[in-house]
Amino acid sequence: MENLQIVWRKEKDGTAIIYRISGLTGYVEIPEQINGITISKIADYCFSGNAMVPDDAEHIYINMDDNKEHYIREICGEYLEGISLPDTVTSLGSFAFYNCRNLKWIEVGCALKEIGCDVFMNCTCLHNVYMRCSAKDSTGLQHLLARISWDVNVTFEIAGKREALIVYPEYFETYDEIAPAHIFGRNIEGEGFRARQCFDGGVLNAEHYDRIFAKACVEENKTVLYRMAAARLVYPFNLTAEHRNEYECLIKENDIDAARWMVSLKSIKAFEEMQKHDILSIEALGAAISQAAAEGWSEGAAYLMKLRHSNNLRKKKSRYEF
Repeated sequence: MENLQIVWRKEKDGTAIIYRISGLTGYVEIPEQINGITISKIADYCFSGNAMVPDDAEHIYINMDDNKEHYIREICGEYLEGISLPDTVTSLGSFAFYNCRNLKWIEVGCALKEIGCDVFMNCTCLHNVYMRCSAKDSTGLQHLLARISWDVNVTFEIAGKREALIVYPEYFETYDEIAPAHIFGRNIEGEGFRARQCFDGGVLNAEHYDRIFAKACVEENKTVLYRMAAARLVYPFNLTAEHRNEYECLIKENDIDAARWMVSLKSIKAFEEMQKHDILSIEALGAAISQAAAEGWSEGAAYLMKLRHSNNLRKKKSRYEF
């Protein structure tokens, strides 16, 4: 356990609520208990610049010696970069991460179901949510995603093994005033909003998510489409043959461009999956090798060169070839 100072209080239900945390780095892993009391709630404004701490709150030091006590600082605002909430947390207060502009990732369990308003206001660097559970579990993820309108990747992991990776594109909301009644009409642009509705009783509905891809191909840019397709192909949780074909066709039709983009993932596994299903052509691998060399990804370049020399790769057909 890392060195932390926690400001907390015991609630009427016998669990603990966290009001403030201080430590030595911008990354924090919150424990499940304090003095044998289960932590279940994160208070309003807990990690924002200005906390709301009641007078009867208690302070506790965890693994903190006398010297380190002088170097700790509040983990809040722009100082916070990553946070792991324990499986015991069920409630996340309103504005909990207000103005945490450098927060890049958050890890939660499936017990988190109550999400306050504007939890991630101005947290535009938050692009990764890690779910410490199966994609088959009922979670509060849909409510969490409702507070994140920009693009975000959601990873489901069990015992360190990744089960699913879902990409949720950015979407925009605008309002038009309808005169003279002063009624406002809501406009939503981007398939990211529709993707965030693909849940049944808190459980991810992969089939419904995959259905939006056809329309996304019309509205979203190629990079977003590559991300969505690659994530589903590499981690095919409940992926049907029909939707697999749609994702594969998108990559095959743009395989040179897609292969160059895939290098940015620095993932051997991604290329392994593409090779397994004969998605990338020899020409695409050549483009990926050049890109890997340009980006200094030596391990990837070596693997791709080995892959290109295998005998079972297809050649890219000319558009005039029948």
